[in-house]
Amino acid sequence: MWSASSLLTRRGGVLLALLLLLSFITMMSDAASSSSYRSQTGWWDEVTSLPGYRTQNGSSTLPSRMFSGYVNLSSDHNVLPPALTDATSMFMHYFMFTAEDTSTPAPTIVWWNGGPGASSAWGLFVENGPLLLTEESVLSEEDVQQLILNPYRWTKHANLIAFCNPPPIGFSYCLPAGPTGNGTACGTWNDTRVGIVDAEAIRIVVSDHFPALAQHPIYFMGESYAGVYIGETVQWMLSNPTTFAPVLAKLAGVALGDACLGSDVLCGGASGPYPTLLFFYGHGQVSTELWNWLLTQCTTTELNGRTQSATCTAAINKIYDAVGGYYAYNLVDQCTSDAFSSSRSVSQKERRQKNAAAAELVASSTALGSTIPIPEENGYWCPGQIFFEYFDRADARTATFVPLNSTFFNADDGEGMSYVYNSLSVMPAITALLLNRNPAINQGRPVHVWAFDGDEDPSVNIFSTQEAWWKYATSQTFQKTKEWSSWVINGSTIVGGYSTEWLNGTLSFVSIRGSGHMVAEYKPASALAFLQSFLKGTSLPPYVAPPPSMEGRRRRKNKRTSVNARRRFPSSGLSKDL
Repeated sequence: MWSASSLLTRRGGVLLALLLLLSFITMMSDAASSSSYRSQTGWWDEVTSLPGYRTQNGSSTLPSRMFSGYVNLSSDHNVLPPALTDATSMFMHYFMFTAEDTSTPAPTIVWWNGGPGASSAWGLFVENGPLLLTEESVLSEEDVQQLILNPYRWTKHANLIAFCNPPPIGFSYCLPAGPTGNGTACGTWNDTRVGIVDAEAIRIVVSDHFPALAQHPIYFMGESYAGVYIGETVQWMLSNPTTFAPVLAKLAGVALGDACLGSDVLCGGASGPYPTLLFFYGHGQVSTELWNWLLTQCTTTELNGRTQSATCTAAINKIYDAVGGYYAYNLVDQCTSDAFSSSRSVSQKERRQKNAAAAELVASSTALGSTIPIPEENGYWCPGQIFFEYFDRADARTATFVPLNSTFFNADDGEGMSYVYNSLSVMPAITALLLNRNPAINQGRPVHVWAFDGDEDPSVNIFSTQEAWWKYATSQTFQKTKEWSSWVINGSTIVGGYSTEWLNGTLSFVSIRGSGHMVAEYKPASALAFLQSFLKGTSLPPYVAPPPSMEGRRRRKNKRTSVNARRRFPSSGLSKDL
């Protein structure tokens, strides 16, 4: 692809500028029929079909319009890391799905995954987007991984944009290394620079690539280290309000899931080992005897601080030894290959056989009277390596207009990158949003900030996030306007989690019951219910106990199920109180 800035630096700049203008006019006239667009700020194309996706009636039409594009950050060199020279170009890739309901204007969600180094495209195709790539994608005998329509897709309610940030994450890249570059191809990154580049990319997409988006509410949402990414992005925008006016004018909310908030607040060890130890004890992974013994070996100061004595350290290690193995992103997860594993040794045929066997086993079991096959061991499909395998395909890359030779780089915790953690706290940016009265930002209204957290996540666990947000709210003397209470999914009696509100819901903390780190992956129905309330700016629906008569019928039904189970499995060793 050509770069406008590189052309203009050649000899005969004026003539080339005229030629460039003519070329641009020609391309834009062609775009009307080809849905391919070019400008000095990048290029973007409409994706009209994807390999492996068909509706039930055989149509390849996508659930909503999809775009794949690149933001050209070459012309604004102040956004580049110092390791890059002025001659170096940077191109950030993004995917966008439009909202399905075109009858009314839709808000726009900019979605971040964290890492550092995790591609947000992964979240789009594994967590919240309209089409999913998981182990379910290889159940059929087709050679192409099947894209599964997500019943809990966020595009039912909003446009959804996911950037591969920072370059060279995902399909993003820098010159001179080009699309085949590795994790260090774009120089050294830190939290501040990522925020600067993200802010610039969002501004370009909203004001140039899709200017209609700037007419309606914009929301920033992300998980994990995206808490730092988003905080630094907001801080840079607030520091340069004129430049980012199109975005700030419509910024209506920020949602941070299982999120880091800076090394002095959360994810930097500032709270000590206590919240993590409490998480394991509270989840039954540590005996009461061991817990009580730990409290005799460590002082409160040691457990809540950065340094511990040799005696305390030995006791903590004994606790971790007792806990044993677990998946860092979900305590109860049974997926054997996560998204960041380097293993890709299992063939599609082997996966199909494994999944078919699991489905057959569950379908044949009537212990609970269920006729609905439960995917794998979890109740949801494991992501495995399907996303990466799909986008390794030449036809998938051709369909999405990315270079065939591109290295799709994805990392966790900055591995394989040159990355410096320098954000101490993003809370000043959060405070500025919550207390906003600037008419240039969200029409002078406060910007909602909601924190949400899966209560089965060991990595950024709910005890540490609660502590961080409660300390913050207390330090700001925010009035608590709703005490901790349960909320339900879509008017049912199914509890989705718990929530607390300050400032009449402008600041909210929401737990997601039974979820690990990636909430939309593990509890998609709960995540969608959360999203709906967040976009509306209304409290999550409260739990209302069913009438006593209904409870009685439920108990009688459970008793009959228990009796039937004992009759079917008389030698299974089931408890009499099953």
